Amino acid sequence: MARPKKINWASTQSDYIQDTTLTHEDIAKKYGVSENVVGQRAKAEGWIQCIEKYTKRLFKR
Repeated sequence: MARPKKINWASTQSDYIQDTTLTHEDIAKKYGVSENVVGQRAKAEGWIQCIEKYTKRLFKR
């Protein structure tokens, strides 16, 4: 059985939050994982809410 890849999920999340034009597919290709894994991780860790907080901070400036 193949070993699981070590993914830098902090970088993955950062890409997801800071570049809202990226899709799950784009991020999956960049980090060598499936779209499904990216979607599951995003949902489990609340990345959508992070995008909302990030966007609000940007527009307050």
